[in-house]
Amino acid sequence: MKGTFRVFFLVVALSSATPALAWWNFGHMTIAAYAYSRLEPSIRARVDHLLKSNPYYGRWTDGVAEADKGLAAFTGAAVWPDDIKRDAAYTRDKVTDATAGRNIGYSDMLLHDYWHYIDIPFTTDETRLRDPDVPNALTQLRRFTTTLSTGQNDGVKSHNLT
Repeated sequence: MKGTFRVFFLVVALSSATPALAWWNFGHMTIAAYAYSRLEPSIRARVDHLLKSNPYYGRWTDGVAEADKGLAAFTGAAVWPDDIKRDAAYTRDKVTDATAGRNIGYSDMLLHDYWHYIDIPFTTDETRLRDPDVPNALTQLRRFTTTLSTGQNDGVKSHNLT
């Protein structure tokens, strides 16, 4: 089964790869599938358990064979931040809002778009530029990595995987 997934994703990736696909669902899900295949079994089991807390878990695994639900959920989680942009239950916020950096799990119904990128100012003449807005992708990645390795509750850890 493991070899079948590798061959499938390799064939699909090689036959339809374009630069733009790396940044949309196909690209994210392909990288996630590869990453999932590289997880140690004990880590994969923990990730599978945590992802069951995601409110989209049922959508990702509906009709999927039991043995493949972990992979389906993991690849679904790779695009979850983009999926919720179309979900009316979530609202946009601003990097300047007091709630911008909070890390409370799935009860947080804010999109936090700015968690997905970092705008680094650039100049060719060495003009002093302002620092990037905080929080951003880098600050949140550090925060989520710390959360995953500490005693936080599983709901917050699950949210940090997506």
